[in-house]
Amino acid sequence: MSPRLLLLDEPTSGLDPELRLSFYGIIADLARQGTAMLLSSHLLTELEERTDRIAILDRGRLVADGTLDALLAPGMAVTLNGIAQGYATDRVADLLRAHGLATVLVHLGETRITGRPEPRGAWRIALPDGRIIELAGDAALATSSPDGTRFSPCCHYLFDPTTGRSARDAVPVTLADALSTAAAIAPQRAAEMIGAVPGAYTLL
Repeated sequence: MSPRLLLLDEPTSGLDPELRLSFYGIIADLARQGTAMLLSSHLLTELEERTDRIAILDRGRLVADGTLDALLAPGMAVTLNGIAQGYATDRVADLLRAHGLATVLVHLGETRITGRPEPRGAWRIALPDGRIIELAGDAALATSSPDGTRFSPCCHYLFDPTTGRSARDAVPVTLADALSTAAAIAPQRAAEMIGAVPGAYTLL
């Protein structure tokens, strides 16, 4: 017998992509059987196509409630750029290598390179601020900056998870995907975070 109501708090935290798909398959089956669900999550990409209504809380206070279309103002758009972008880049690069390509550059918003192109022996990559860097071998590159997407002069897409608001001290950084965003919203801890990852470095 299916439950009448399910309360779920960050149910996919710690699950790999395959298990998340399986989880949401179960959720869809329960919804078709009439189970009502209240699901709390920071992973908006997972919720966008799986909810009838969305409620947004700010410090415990309900600030918005409705369908996704109703919550979007005229002319407003949603960007769902997270670490999935880096994951997709890695998957494409791995597939190309599996088909025999030894020298590869894949750019899907983030960059993954393998091999050494001739005749230079390194890939020349332009950063958003105009600087040029050279990479060779097996390397990944990602950028995060408050100016990547701005909603207003004071608000950008890099949110501080402790406040739910745009990070006040965010700075542009270059690193590899998830670390790039983390370092952007907490630059004072960038050295500590990056130092824990062998072979990683940042351009602040």
